[in-house]
Amino acid sequence: MIPHPRVLHVVGPKNSGKTALLKFLIGELNQRGYRVGALKHSSHEHPLDKPGSDSHLFAESGANPVIFVTPEGFGVFFHATPPEEQQVIWKQAFEKADIVLVESFRSAEGAKIVILNEETRLEEIENILAVVSDTNPPFKYPVFRHNDPRLVDFILNHFQLKK
Repeated sequence: MIPHPRVLHVVGPKNSGKTALLKFLIGELNQRGYRVGALKHSSHEHPLDKPGSDSHLFAESGANPVIFVTPEGFGVFFHATPPEEQQVIWKQAFEKADIVLVESFRSAEGAKIVILNEETRLEEIENILAVVSDTNPPFKYPVFRHNDPRLVDFILNHFQLKK
């Protein structure tokens, strides 16, 4: 569970448009004055840092965490961090966010926007708030199209966010 009072997951099959939808939502929410935190979940193993970089070499040598700083910002890499420590770190990282948007993490608790295509199995997903689809399927959930500003209004209303 992500320790924040307003967490929204965007879930759907691979290549269904999750990243594009998150980019849209983040942009729209930012334009409206909200601070958005984002978390990308993957069930696959990926390198956290550029292999061969100094920061990657520090991690291979046992440093944990490793922080990489540039004039544009910084990245913090935690390796093999237990879930209870992740919760503490995430809480601090998202403390000032008005809302946290999560790509994937289907099994996590919390409200979900589901991107619908022929592979989507709604019966396997809990806590569905709304569906994004380019067709108008007859569902018991509100249906929005990709990049629909009304979806942002719906999310703000659901989480009772007002600026």
